[in-house]
Amino acid sequence: MNDEKQMILNMLKEGKITVEEASDLIEALGKNNRKNDNLTNKITGAVDNIIKKATDTIQSIDLDQTLDLSQFNIKGDYNTQKETRIDDEINHIEIDIVNGDIEIDRSDDNTIVISQSIWAKKADLNDFLDIEVKDDLLTISINENYKNIQASSDIRLSLGSNLYESLDINQVNGKVDISDVDFNNLDLNNVNGKILLINIKGAVNVNNVNGKIDVKNIFGPVDIENVNGPIYLYNISGEYADVSTVNGNIRVDGLSSEKLKAKSNAGNIRVFNIKNTKDIDLDSGFGNMVVDTTDFDGVIRANVESKAINITEKFANKIQDGKGYEISTSTEEPDLRIKIDSSFGKISLR
Repeated sequence: MNDEKQMILNMLKEGKITVEEASDLIEALGKNNRKNDNLTNKITGAVDNIIKKATDTIQSIDLDQTLDLSQFNIKGDYNTQKETRIDDEINHIEIDIVNGDIEIDRSDDNTIVISQSIWAKKADLNDFLDIEVKDDLLTISINENYKNIQASSDIRLSLGSNLYESLDINQVNGKVDISDVDFNNLDLNNVNGKILLINIKGAVNVNNVNGKIDVKNIFGPVDIENVNGPIYLYNISGEYADVSTVNGNIRVDGLSSEKLKAKSNAGNIRVFNIKNTKDIDLDSGFGNMVVDTTDFDGVIRANVESKAINITEKFANKIQDGKGYEISTSTEEPDLRIKIDSSFGKISLR
């Protein structure tokens, strides 16, 4: 991700510009990044003007009713469909598009199949996408000749192998759906779109602005950062899971990762079905938090800081300090350590 795009995303996270304004700037950046040597100065000036005029910040968005900005995709009068087949000797995949959904799944044979559906006000856009193979790298991006054409491109990528070294996606305004293919490293940077990841083994790194994130049946380290939108994790295992969102709830159901760290500035956090985890660290500024340890058989010790705490009888030992409580199910060495901190919300530990 280039410096200009990162600058825009940082300003969005800080609440200086709105989601719509960030999307407009990033789209403008993609259209003009090869036409003007002074683009950086123009983008910087545009951002400064937006800051002066902005009256809404990201904190005003409803926590769970995130904007589905896919409605702003440009749907033209003409639809171009094309299918491309590639011999699968690929280890690395890079995708960079604006306006359009991405779907990645397992192919029925040993080839890579790229299906594209282009909507625009111009017909016969068979070369709208640049699809290139160099050595073991596959890249998919928008053809430079069409940067100024308003269009949307939906891509389905069916992969022939079970395991790839890396997948790197940069996307603006569109959904991402990935299932049943393993990547040693999966990096996803998205603005305005829902994300669904299912049945993946490998390291998962997601940076998202505005959208719901669903992650199911993942084995490997998980890093997720969301600006606006909920994060749902189901059946997660591996070295660790580190998730955070500015505005949005976090729910974890089925936790076997050794460590879980979850933070939401203004949302609730709930953790259920804890299996083999050793360390849980939860932090919320204004949200409530629930940790259900019913399915955990070992000794638990927890440090809880909140103005309102509800603790079940399972935690027989309780010591109050100046900030909260240190509680445990036994005086023995703990198998699971929990730290929960909520500045203004309620905490329930059961």
